[in-house]
Amino acid sequence: MMAHDDENREKPRPSERPQNKHLRRTAGPGRPKGTPNRVTREVREVALNLVTNLEYLAGVRKRLASGRAGTLETVIWYYAYGKPRETVDLNINPRKLLAELLGIAENELPGAGC
Repeated sequence: MMAHDDENREKPRPSERPQNKHLRRTAGPGRPKGTPNRVTREVREVALNLVTNLEYLAGVRKRLASGRAGTLETVIWYYAYGKPRETVDLNINPRKLLAELLGIAENELPGAGC
């Protein structure tokens, strides 16, 4: 009778489980931490094979010259070699910018002597 009650008892939710290191669950199926994604590696290999193919490169030159190279072309190169880092220069002079927007000289702004 007691065994029957244990079988029907609802299991506690993860938040209700005891926080004892000996009762923690082990890692489940899946990729272990630090292991590269296999699909990404395969896509990178395919992209590298494509962009190093001489026939493909000849076609790229023609498409670029005619203005028909699409965005997929860029994505393939990103997969092959990685996307270049984009940087934005935030060195601006707010007084100069404001003067340009207002269409006046910078020294005409109030507080120019400060």
